[in-house]
Amino acid sequence: MRKWACFACTLLLVAACQDRNATQQPVDTTLNDEEPAALVSDDAPAPSDGETSATGRDLEAQGTEAGGPYASTASDYGYDPRTAPISEPEPVGPRDAEARGDISAWITADDYPPSSVRAEEEGDVVIQWDVGITGRVENCRVTSSSGSEALDQAACRAITRRGRYTPATDETGTPITKTMSRRVNWRLPR
Repeated sequence: MRKWACFACTLLLVAACQDRNATQQPVDTTLNDEEPAALVSDDAPAPSDGETSATGRDLEAQGTEAGGPYASTASDYGYDPRTAPISEPEPVGPRDAEARGDISAWITADDYPPSSVRAEEEGDVVIQWDVGITGRVENCRVTSSSGSEALDQAACRAITRRGRYTPATDETGTPITKTMSRRVNWRLPR
């Protein structure tokens, strides 16, 4: 709270100095523990009817009134809260998990197990995994085996290591776990 009070007083001080530009009168900006800085000079005029003393709170209130002595301060710095654009919030709602990068590069021929190459094993494996709330692949499992334990494990190992997603979200935009699947065709080069 103290920081904002000091910032408001600084802006008001700049405005006060601009108003006093012709006379170059000194302004006291000291802070005490109870009250934000008061903009007061030795020969400052007394408040007129309907005005209060020039404390930070009083000036803040005066500055927000149309035609108040500091009403143009914000626009002097290029900001007018009456005409400032209101940005639309990003749409929130359910969203499916989206792969980051090329999913065809997640499992390659380099992942072919050497023991399966020597045994000339080939086959198709269907794997299923969960995309966690962080976008990482979790809990990979084989739903249809290739007939080779080594090929099945290699598919899950590669997808777990390389698979990255933007996580799925529910209606409120909260990340949720999403289940994905893929068929992997293991073929020896000929």
